[in-house]
Amino acid sequence: AVLFYVNDTRQLTIYAMNKKPTINIATGIATGSGSAVDITTNCTYQSSNTRIATVTSGGFVQGVAPGSANVTVTYTAAPGSANISSAAQGKIPVTFTIMVPVTVLKAPMP
Repeated sequence: AVLFYVNDTRQLTIYAMNKKPTINIATGIATGSGSAVDITTNCTYQSSNTRIATVTSGGFVQGVAPGSANVTVTYTAAPGSANISSAAQGKIPVTFTIMVPVTVLKAPMP
């Protein structure tokens, strides 16, 4: 779980792995494992309990009151870009959803 204090705000950062290999033109051999691509601004976000934690469209989560909630993050990959054989062959978009557990604690005494 991601821990927050009441009134604490942090941004979730979401990455997708770009698995596109690098092809050596001289040999025709594919090498490399690709890189991480920041897709934070391409995701949608929703809190399961806005009385505990809120989340903005940009992925900023704020603790509201002590308790637990889940932030649902959804991303739809461009048609044919996901590395899932049946979807990639059909060139259809693929949607990925993850749940981020959030626990909000009472702010510590100064």
